[in-house]
Amino acid sequence: MSLIIEVARIPSSEAYRKDPSIINPALEILAKAKGVQGVFTGIQVEDKTTLYLVVVWESLDAHKAAIENADASSKFREIITQAGSGAPLIYRIPFKPNPIPQLHAPITEFAFFTLLEGKQPEDIRAILAPMVVGQVTIPDGTHGASFGQTVEREDVFCFLIGWDTVEIHEKGKAENEKLKEFISRLADVVHREPRHVPLTEFKL
Repeated sequence: MSLIIEVARIPSSEAYRKDPSIINPALEILAKAKGVQGVFTGIQVEDKTTLYLVVVWESLDAHKAAIENADASSKFREIITQAGSGAPLIYRIPFKPNPIPQLHAPITEFAFFTLLEGKQPEDIRAILAPMVVGQVTIPDGTHGASFGQTVEREDVFCFLIGWDTVEIHEKGKAENEKLKEFISRLADVVHREPRHVPLTEFKL
């Protein structure tokens, strides 16, 4: 089975921003859950308030089984609510190829793409596939790329790319012709929502 990456985007609370460790007990519950291969958190660069909680599951079935553990799920929700000031937006994504290198990069770009009216999943796959297999030249200072269609919505995809810095990404968009062409093609097919997050892996 494919790895499933759960991405929860949470409007963070002031309490969390003052002390991110308040959710460590919740992260510990996740890290100990059967089938979890990694737990990451980070605050979005663009707005400096959106918390990203990223969980690597060995499969979708492993995630479903964890949810069915009523006691652990209840404790997790009780703790994690301290971190939020609003409802989370959650997607589960089977990325291809292996997305783990991007999660360990200094900056992880989560680019969520929503298909424009009349466009099909095949349209965006045709643009993204050459990028992730290296057929499109991207700037130095990257840590690979992967993409996947969200489980929740067939019209929403996530493109994941690791960067050394946000500045390298911005420079590439301005100067790299292949990257500019890639972005131009995307504009004809999807609504783009690129965001950058410095992720930290939670360790037991």
